[in-house]
Amino acid sequence: MKTILFITILFSGSLIYSQIKDIKISDLTIEEAFRPKMPTKTDTIYYPFYDGVQMIEVDYIGYWDRKIYFLEQTQPRAMEHSFFNPRPLGNEYIFRDSTGTIVKAYNSRRNLTDLTKHFKRIPMNKKHNFSNIFTYHSSQQHRYNGVWAYSSNYLFNFNGNYKVLESAPEHLLEGLFPRVEKDQLNKLKYGLIDSLGNVKIPLEYSEITPWHENLLVQKNGKWGIISYDHEVVVPIIYDNYKVN
Repeated sequence: MKTILFITILFSGSLIYSQIKDIKISDLTIEEAFRPKMPTKTDTIYYPFYDGVQMIEVDYIGYWDRKIYFLEQTQPRAMEHSFFNPRPLGNEYIFRDSTGTIVKAYNSRRNLTDLTKHFKRIPMNKKHNFSNIFTYHSSQQHRYNGVWAYSSNYLFNFNGNYKVLESAPEHLLEGLFPRVEKDQLNKLKYGLIDSLGNVKIPLEYSEITPWHENLLVQKNGKWGIISYDHEVVVPIIYDNYKVN
């Protein structure tokens, strides 16, 4: 007999912003600022140093959000564009110390030595320079448990923490919109890290989704709920869950 976990999740709408390279929002007309635009590149976000560590984030999820929003607004169709452009598996998270050495990296197909060589040319005080209407993590003024806020997208807002993969075939990390076969998807393991690159939730779950102040997780084919302190809130014993 199957057991089903019934939960209620309140979804909040995503905040969509226009990306305009090297142009301030204050220099634009209302029409220019709010008109949907196709993104031209993936943003690399350079966060301030904190406790001697700087987080560098390659924002594939943000690029995907902007692209899908543009297509839905300008080329509406019966079947959503996200069906043909699968969401990326996650962002790339890179951490460097005050010497410029890359000390940790997640969701990256490049090793630490190659990453260090690549980012040596980037100034240590480098910050991203794109303009947002909604500054959910561009201003970097609002601190969460994980130090920096991440996303307005409910599925990726982990209270300042970040969803990462334990490991994945290289080809899944190369493309922005990877086609993932079901057998590959079942083998992927996720966890959460904070803005210093420390593992907060072990990388051992088949799925992790925010659920109010906790986390809905799947492990060994079973569902349950855990806290951000990795304590069991609802036992991981359910075959499925249903959102009311």
